Amino acid sequence: MVSIPNDHVIAVKGHPAVLGCHFTPHPDLSSLTIVWQRQEDSQVVHSFYYEQNQLDHQSPEYHNRTSLYISELGKGNASLRIDGVGLKDVGWYLCKVNNINGAEKAKIKLDYGAFYSEPRLSVHVNSTTITVQFETEGFPKPEVIWLDEYGQSLIHHLELHDQTEDGLYLVRSRYEAQKAAVNVTFTLKNHLLNQNLERHVIYGEVFCLLLVAILWGGTNPFLKKGTEGIERVQKDNKLLQFLAEVKFLFLNIKYLIPFLLNQSGSLVFYFTLASTDLSLAVPMVNSLTFLFTLLMGKLLGEEFGGKRAVLGMLLIMSGVTVCVLSSVSETDGAGAHNTSDL
Repeated sequence: MVSIPNDHVIAVKGHPAVLGCHFTPHPDLSSLTIVWQRQEDSQVVHSFYYEQNQLDHQSPEYHNRTSLYISELGKGNASLRIDGVGLKDVGWYLCKVNNINGAEKAKIKLDYGAFYSEPRLSVHVNSTTITVQFETEGFPKPEVIWLDEYGQSLIHHLELHDQTEDGLYLVRSRYEAQKAAVNVTFTLKNHLLNQNLERHVIYGEVFCLLLVAILWGGTNPFLKKGTEGIERVQKDNKLLQFLAEVKFLFLNIKYLIPFLLNQSGSLVFYFTLASTDLSLAVPMVNSLTFLFTLLMGKLLGEEFGGKRAVLGMLLIMSGVTVCVLSSVSETDGAGAHNTSDL
């Protein structure tokens, strides 16, 4: 009796494959014959008789790549080991055993896969779009999914290129965003090997929020200095006083330039909020604005605050870091949950 413990074996690139085959043993090995063949064309993969390997009729494709477990033959183990497994080895194999107990055969299927490598990220930015691309190699063809920050599927472009040298697929997948920031999750699934690669990308949002904080915090001390002398503006009533002060400020280049830069920060903040979590944006911008205000004030000769100010800045940076990491973790968790439901 010949039996196959597993009729479907998956070989992984870089590892040998063992095709299991067992038979009812007999103490007399002189009559034992074992032949492994490809089912589709009957080419000989490995053969054993007269109590030794007989490889004269072995297919050249398997030369120096196959072996039996000779010490296990007396226990009924006719399993075949194949080294250097590649795409060319995929198919059905026959295990034929003949001994005093009789002659029987069984078949087993061999599949081949290669784990996809760590995806390589590249980001391309132009005046209208942000393009996020991942590139990786593996086998067989994967399933690729792009999700937005809410777990919704995104339309993307996928390229598959054969790499004839080692039989792998070169996968390039990219997503184009028609906005100033992206918050997406790239997922690649190799179903044959149960591999699931998930990479989260946040681009533009944190940079934009940092830019807002620099524009606000960096201009605050200049706005303060630009108002010097406004106390000397005196008018008879409140309306004229207000108009005179506005005239004084906007005809003062030392105030006008910082003011315009400060307002440009407000404009960037407004557009960034369209794609950013408020729980991340507000504390991050406010904290960093305070930090940059302190630093710019120190450069302009204002009182800094000593060790307490330094401690405060360190606490601010720690808080911002925790805020960003927490926001990313929550988005990753939501993306993973939605992916599992697909």
